[in-house]
Amino acid sequence: MSMKICFFARVRDKALFEVVEFYKVDIDALRALGHEVVCVNTFGELLRTRCDLYYIWWFGYGVFPTLLAKLKGRPAVMTGAVHTTNCGSLADWPFHKRILMELAMKLADRNLFISNTDFKKLGSFEAPGPEIAYCAVDTKVYSPDAEVPKTDTVVTITHLTKENVARKLLLESIEAFALFSKSHPTYTYQICGSFGDAVEDVRQRSRECGVEDKVVLHGRVSHQDKIAFLRAAKAYLQPSTCEGFGLAILEAKGCGTPVVTSPEPCILEINGDSVIYGQTQQEWAEGLARLADDPSYFEAMRRTGLERLERFTVEARRRQLQRILASLEHR
Repeated sequence: MSMKICFFARVRDKALFEVVEFYKVDIDALRALGHEVVCVNTFGELLRTRCDLYYIWWFGYGVFPTLLAKLKGRPAVMTGAVHTTNCGSLADWPFHKRILMELAMKLADRNLFISNTDFKKLGSFEAPGPEIAYCAVDTKVYSPDAEVPKTDTVVTITHLTKENVARKLLLESIEAFALFSKSHPTYTYQICGSFGDAVEDVRQRSRECGVEDKVVLHGRVSHQDKIAFLRAAKAYLQPSTCEGFGLAILEAKGCGTPVVTSPEPCILEINGDSVIYGQTQQEWAEGLARLADDPSYFEAMRRTGLERLERFTVEARRRQLQRILASLEHR
């Protein structure tokens, strides 16, 4: 049965619904299932929107739409991540934030967690209707292109805010690239992502490491340019201290680019042996060097990355959403 679905995420600009991959994948999946999807980003618009079902991204902003759903007698599906910005559990959030998140989950009919690692962050709290619903990569978009040659580039995609730069270990990644660059001087490090309050920190670390002429900050790039960078790169470098899913790593693998990262619990869960792990700048530099110097190893990691991606396709998430929505139609 076709439904009118209110898709709610508290974003500053509705254009992000078509730009941010995890929103776009879900919106496209819901529409492909025959539902009418109305995208809403403010509480005022939420009040004015009539719908059959509420689909909500992020537990932290879910209490108002889930309460509204209860008052209107409509089902609510909520998804997102539980962990704090430093990868703490639900109990580590400030008291008022934790209470609001718990209330939102109690009010929702289904709570979808984007990884088992993140689901465990609930601790002793029991959310109703819990289910692991992995994010998905559109493998028709994030795909290798045999006509695009690999170049001597390493790529990272991240917003250049202090929080993100710290979490994604970007300054340490620059140090790793500098070590790698000593034996591979033709390589450049391409960093894509909107500028924030850590831009000067990134530039300073590049100068300190002596690679300021090889580290290129592109700022925000178009979707097409993002894919072009990923397809052309010899490696994607992104260690992390905390992930709820790690979508960019899968996008890189989808484009046929091996990934050098860190053994963070969620990255391990999602990627298994399909990426190269390291815990220090030296180990990340060695991973980059092996990809650059050993064609057979590069090809093996490229192929393993593509094979692992088959678990996280748009089709798989669409089937899961179809089953979940069907269970709520005659609630």
